[in-house]
Amino acid sequence: MSHRAHSNIFTIAPGAPFLATLRDQLLVGRLIPGFAPGNDPLALADVTIYLPTRRAARELRALFAANHPSGAAILPSIRPLGELDEDAGFFDEGDVLSLTLDPPVEPLRRTLELAKLIGHW
Repeated sequence: MSHRAHSNIFTIAPGAPFLATLRDQLLVGRLIPGFAPGNDPLALADVTIYLPTRRAARELRALFAANHPSGAAILPSIRPLGELDEDAGFFDEGDVLSLTLDPPVEPLRRTLELAKLIGHW
């Protein structure tokens, strides 16, 4: 994992296991300046991590649960992007059916919007 001085952008090497590396770097304090949870089982409770899919969110949750240095911890909030909420099935059928979503953003437009946001960051 590498980063530039005073930058909020980090990279993970293409051959490295992405989720395990993300977890490890968060735990040792390299992702967020001044935040190093170490063995504190409560420190991660205030962290929110966004991942592209529910599958990635489940896998990261499992990695935190199985390998936390303290043995037990309150896990961070891990949320998937771009997919419906997993709890949507708990609402009445009428509520789910009345849900209307905007059409997906075209990939080029999405990339340009993300680039603009990263540029401001």
